[in-house]
Amino acid sequence: MCSDSFQLLGMAERGFLPAALAKRSRHGTPTLAIILSSLGILMLVTFDFLQVCMRLARVEARRSWFCTKCVVAMLLDAVHDH
Repeated sequence: MCSDSFQLLGMAERGFLPAALAKRSRHGTPTLAIILSSLGILMLVTFDFLQVCMRLARVEARRSWFCTKCVVAMLLDAVHDH
């Protein structure tokens, strides 16, 4: 989680994310980035791990529902990987 917040900080310092994420506290920690990283982790905790793994393994399976949380998680993962 700590490395996630510093990745957000670095991306903000380079202009890929809003400048607000590049601000540090008086102790040198990226407070807003830590909060957003923590919120992302809390969101991911709500997923049923086995269900996600089974759905990823069966890409061709027909989906009868649309998962907004899954889309948000994929977008966050895509931002995190770049």
